[in-house]
Amino acid sequence: MDKSYKIIFLIVLSTINFSLAQGVIKITSKIPPTIKSAILPGWGEYDLNKSSRGNFFLTTEIIGVALTTFSFVKSGNIATSYRAIAAEHANVISDGKNHQFWVDIGNYASQIDYNAEHLRWREFDNLYPNEANWNWDWDTEEKRKEFEDLRIESDRMKLAGKFFIGGIILNHIISAIDVYYLKNISLKEKVEFSSYINPDNYALVYSIQLNL
Repeated sequence: MDKSYKIIFLIVLSTINFSLAQGVIKITSKIPPTIKSAILPGWGEYDLNKSSRGNFFLTTEIIGVALTTFSFVKSGNIATSYRAIAAEHANVISDGKNHQFWVDIGNYASQIDYNAEHLRWREFDNLYPNEANWNWDWDTEEKRKEFEDLRIESDRMKLAGKFFIGGIILNHIISAIDVYYLKNISLKEKVEFSSYINPDNYALVYSIQLNL
């Protein structure tokens, strides 16, 4: 089984175990429900006995964490593959290279071609030193294209992972807001407002009753 799928399986299994435990054991603490949901979406809803809403936010969290983990692990696996191709077919030394280096070697057949074009553009700060550590020279155009396709795919997976992280953060915020809303609804149900006119002095009287 692919490493990324193993990690996703462990995350889903552990989160499901937590969800099942919520249905059997009432987790009590001094932490307010709103804070609980900010920590783990659905936790505060469970605390307020709103299991269906808690299940929704917890399920969303499971999916978000799984997709995020999958995206980053997959991106790393693809990166390992394209770096291996670069090492074998372009004599690239992978250590200490930034992202821009990998973009450049996918766009140019060799370091000589890259430096020659940037010299024409007078972009002297972007030149690579004539050292073996920064050299590359693709043996075939086919392998360069294969490398570039994998590099782009790896970047896309990493970008997707960042997008899913944003979704996870949003899920925490929405769950906390949901608990705050539920608490206010609950409070409104316990408080009854009424008004009447006092027949003795015709004064308008307001009454507040707490149903505890």
